[in-house]
Amino acid sequence: MRWAAIYRDLRGRIRSAGTFTTEKAADRAWQRAEFRMAEGRIGDPRRGRQTFRRYVEQEWLPNHEMEPSTRQGYAYSINKHITPYFGKMRMFEIFAPMCGSGSLS
Repeated sequence: MRWAAIYRDLRGRIRSAGTFTTEKAADRAWQRAEFRMAEGRIGDPRRGRQTFRRYVEQEWLPNHEMEPSTRQGYAYSINKHITPYFGKMRMFEIFAPMCGSGSLS
């Protein structure tokens, strides 16, 4: 028998923290996932290795709910001003000080 470690993410969606051979291991996994979420360490750390361009184009923009005109404006601004600088960088390489006023000029 296998046990699934199930928890709800910040949006209330059901997520899996994996499957395990014991109920105890599954309980530890979903509790650890909820604890990490509460700490702000959400998701798979491997996601930080994806490029900024990939994240914006394939994850953030398509999954963000907004009006079509807002989406068009965001896409234009991101592609014109942000992607030329951050596009090829991996997400874990980007830090807040790099995003300050005038740093992308």
